Amino acid sequence: MEEKQIISGIDIGTTKIAVVIAEWDKSDNTINIMGVGEAPSDGLKKGIVVNMNKTVDSLTQALSMAEHQADVEVDCAFVGITGDHIRGINYSGVITVSKGSNRQPVGQEITQSDVQRVLDHAQSINLSPDRRILHVLSRDFKVDDRSGIKNPLGLAGHRLEAKVHLVTSAINVEKDLHTCMEKAGVEVIEFVLEPLASAHSVLDENERKLGVILVDIGGGTTDVIVYHEGGVLHAGTVPLGGSNITYDIAYGVQTTLEQAEQLKCQYGSAKSALADPEENINITGTNGRESKTISRKDLAGIIETRMDE
Repeated sequence: MEEKQIISGIDIGTTKIAVVIAEWDKSDNTINIMGVGEAPSDGLKKGIVVNMNKTVDSLTQALSMAEHQADVEVDCAFVGITGDHIRGINYSGVITVSKGSNRQPVGQEITQSDVQRVLDHAQSINLSPDRRILHVLSRDFKVDDRSGIKNPLGLAGHRLEAKVHLVTSAINVEKDLHTCMEKAGVEVIEFVLEPLASAHSVLDENERKLGVILVDIGGGTTDVIVYHEGGVLHAGTVPLGGSNITYDIAYGVQTTLEQAEQLKCQYGSAKSALADPEENINITGTNGRESKTISRKDLAGIIETRMDE
């Protein structure tokens, strides 16, 4: 078996597309970043492809940048997926562990096959034909009347129950992303839920055990994932993001989107109570209009209204 393996990940976002190429050293389980690429994205809206040609162009540009840095050609990758088409539901599956027809006082030892069977059973949910299960995220198991078990392997019992969080996605949205990747010459290894990938990147084991909410505010969507006692309790996406704030500022102060983005990043605050009402910001006039000023507190008021939503 090869000791080192090249792994690529692609995040197709509403405002930018990011590509990372890494080398995984299996001997000591370390990852070395070899190259990264980034390009503006204007072919998506709220995580959904609305212009395939623009998306492919942005994807090709980001891939080219990462490949040049890493001196490696990407032919397959893990692709992040998000959008308001993502749904999450808590579900459970139950199986009988007893191998014989007669119930014995002493239960059977639970094997990997039993664990797989109960996880398969937990997926037996009625879905509409245009949706599929993206992830089956196990929360905990119950063996007979013993609950809160994280790993039931080797335990003895008659009845095994799995509590899971099922993440489902729209098949057509996935198909559009597949097509974009094919046109860029990259095969999709697997789609990965964006907030799940973010959680594995920034949360440690203690945070997941104690319970935590991770909120990732992107350009067009806000991803949310909730951990409780080490398992995923909820995962979903809100179709609002940083771009909505930029549009609000542009409309509220009558300026360009580019200047509104700059105002947001340079002077923005999500709480107007924390902003200095005495500090004024100069806004350059557009299309022959005169320049004007706005207080930092008024700018924060525009942002806070959207953040409350």
